[in-house]
Amino acid sequence: MIEWASEKDFRIGGTDFACCPPGRTVESSADRFMLQKASWAVEAYAELLDRLAPKRILELGVLEGGSVALLALLARPEKLVAADISPGPVPALEEFVQRRSLEDVVAVHFGVDQADREALAGIITAEFGDSQLDLIIDDASHDLDRSRASFDALFPTLRPGGLYVLEDWSWAHAPVPVWTDQTPLSVMVFELAMASVQHGLIAGMEINRGWAIVERGPEPLPFEEGAFTLSALYNERGRELIPALTAGDPPRRGGLAARIKRLTSGGWSASRGSDSRRPG
Repeated sequence: MIEWASEKDFRIGGTDFACCPPGRTVESSADRFMLQKASWAVEAYAELLDRLAPKRILELGVLEGGSVALLALLARPEKLVAADISPGPVPALEEFVQRRSLEDVVAVHFGVDQADREALAGIITAEFGDSQLDLIIDDASHDLDRSRASFDALFPTLRPGGLYVLEDWSWAHAPVPVWTDQTPLSVMVFELAMASVQHGLIAGMEINRGWAIVERGPEPLPFEEGAFTLSALYNERGRELIPALTAGDPPRRGGLAARIKRLTSGGWSASRGSDSRRPG
């Protein structure tokens, strides 16, 4: 289904896409979308969507609309909803939706802070009703606190076996310094790993150099509606470790934070306890 014209350019169903590195933007059109994803990530999404066959998808982060168009073409879902903090709209995406008569399938909400639990809950109710989601993708701010807030609001809406994808978790461990005044998002990956050990709400995790993929487990939620938090899924001993990771600039402080940086700086993947290396 994906036709590669070059290492960075490909086509799906008559629509062209251009993979661009972070920080570089190319104006999108309804015929050609800029996509801030590497070619390996595009192929990984194709594999994930083929395996999961999601019918109900929520994505946080729209940018130029490329990822929404990609998901619509690859997954062909019953409902695809996206939200972004920008005021919008994205003309290229609007035209794409109209041309392909996807108005009943694709819905995009602008002016939404991913940390606003009330706003996210309202979108879920309005767009999906009581139906559980198959796939949630967080490709928004990549900020630790905002990403946690989104996870707390949205993870309970996944069906058992559904997947939550946290994109670009490894930005703090890139060869070039990025957002040096912010706490690394990898702290949240550490939390998710602890939660997967302690609680059956998380069935497993897959981690690669760019994504952390969390599978919803079969256990019912033991929380009242709106009360779910990631930190409640791991024990007090785990919570005692978090201050060491979030105080000041963790990568420069040594100890546990430095060990995490060494582990995550080389590009690696782990799935259900495995530790298999993959090229960077």
